Amino acid sequence: MSNANQPINKAFETKLPYGSELNDLLTQHYVTEANVTQLLQKKGVYYGIKDKKFTVPIVASMLLTPEEFEFLKEKRNTKEDRLKRSSRVHGWSSKKSLSEEIPTNINVRDIIDTRFKGYEIVGNPRFVVQNKNKVTMKFNIERIDNTKGWCNSRRIFNGVIELEVRNGDVEVSIVKKSTSTETEEVCDKVVSYFKNELRKKKCITQDQLSIIFSSFSNEERISFFWDLTGDIPEPFMKFESITDIDVKPDSQKTIPTEIPIEWMANKISKLHVSGEKLHDTFFILIGNEDVTFIYKISIIFCFIFFGSSHLF
Repeated sequence: MSNANQPINKAFETKLPYGSELNDLLTQHYVTEANVTQLLQKKGVYYGIKDKKFTVPIVASMLLTPEEFEFLKEKRNTKEDRLKRSSRVHGWSSKKSLSEEIPTNINVRDIIDTRFKGYEIVGNPRFVVQNKNKVTMKFNIERIDNTKGWCNSRRIFNGVIELEVRNGDVEVSIVKKSTSTETEEVCDKVVSYFKNELRKKKCITQDQLSIIFSSFSNEERISFFWDLTGDIPEPFMKFESITDIDVKPDSQKTIPTEIPIEWMANKISKLHVSGEKLHDTFFILIGNEDVTFIYKISIIFCFIFFGSSHLF
């Protein structure tokens, strides 16, 4: 999945752009001001202004070397769409292996109608049996958008779907990896189809319980965050600091005057605080949990391994 999206436009691969075509490429969002300035410096041009509206016309008036064009293509391929991964676990109730139960000969084109989608599925992707309890499907889609410039009108993105029965044949893990909204849609529809097929055979049960934000009351969330700032029973991990907090007062409750966040009442809808050692501030003090919502927090831990330590 390293090359998440590859250009399909043959001209983009074989032709060195110049003039208006180069200008079109340089103005794309994935080519930054620093990238354009770096190209100028490679050519021995040092310009005091980094704004692209000044630097792009200068570069567009020049000819690129193959190496410089590769530099721009690399920015395009790595910054456009990044790998997105999601997974779900179901109970597995079949006595047979996954490869025996799953219909691997289904054509994806029969599941997804892409006639009016703005993209096409490349080839005929199918599930491949890795072993009796693991199957994978790798696929590519071609995005077609003629409203884009010459360098972006046709693109290829890839995706992967993995199904694996594990943990003593009692659960099946379904993993989706996508690199664009289109590959995510293909993943969702294909997974939905095969889940329905497996349910018809009574091979899988409902999703296992997921622990999400709404699983906790506000008091439980704050208590959980507070516990993270104390001693952790793992010898290889040590709490260091809270660096970011997103907090807001509970609009349904009155903040007592003796609580140090009373000044937020009827004035602050939400507040983001960045700093060091925020766990020592009044935002996360026990006693505030009845009247505040903490909905985001960043915590630094020290990971200790064989005598060396790293912050994360």
